[in-house]
Amino acid sequence: MSRPGPKPVDVTHLQGEAVQWACFFYTLRDGQPGTMQRVGQWKPAPIPPRSSSKWVGFASGEGTIALPAEMLYRRNKPVRPLTAQPLGPPIFIPVSEEARALRGGTVKMNGEDWLIFPPTFPKPEVWEQLKRARTVRHIEEAVHEIGDWLSGFGSSTEWANPAVALSYFAKGLLDAKRLPHYPRTGRDRSDDKRVVFLAKVMAGLTLGLRPITAVKRLSHWYWPKDWAEKSVREFVEREKQKFQGAKGGRGR
Repeated sequence: MSRPGPKPVDVTHLQGEAVQWACFFYTLRDGQPGTMQRVGQWKPAPIPPRSSSKWVGFASGEGTIALPAEMLYRRNKPVRPLTAQPLGPPIFIPVSEEARALRGGTVKMNGEDWLIFPPTFPKPEVWEQLKRARTVRHIEEAVHEIGDWLSGFGSSTEWANPAVALSYFAKGLLDAKRLPHYPRTGRDRSDDKRVVFLAKVMAGLTLGLRPITAVKRLSHWYWPKDWAEKSVREFVEREKQKFQGAKGGRGR
């Protein structure tokens, strides 16, 4: 009887999971910027006719914020989601010590309402612990330091909690760090490569693949360290142009 062949690999799925892990590790190391935006009066969001008895879908609509399109909210919550008209373009908030004083949510400043999404502040010490880890216990200690820190991690696998996944796959992670592909120099560029390498490894482990298989299948894949700042700045610029265009149209 012949041996079964290697497990087939869905490279697209593997890459999608690697993106989530790269974003997680970069955020753990560097954080993510935030935004703030002046808004008008808050009103209950409309309930579309396609809502079911258990779930209600709220579409954001043009010119509204705080309700991403097609996001679902449970009907049994006592307060319906609110939406408000933006009164100005969003403002970029960098990751900084000054930004720690900002409270998230709706904040009143100088008599005006502002919707604030504060930056996600990094935990570089945890990233350093993960890199230096030589035993399963070292990884578990590093994971414990993550605590209730939120990074916006989203996985299509059962491993929706990155801290739990890191702890469970600690041995596989340690084995991967012994591979010749693991970057070992102290250059800044090498640290970015470590993020990408470990992202490939964790994506593979959570999908039932050996680290070497995941690394080889994604050998030409890379994720930039400025992904978060670039996307937020592009969003701010797009919204700014919208407001400038609307203002110009009213002036004609």
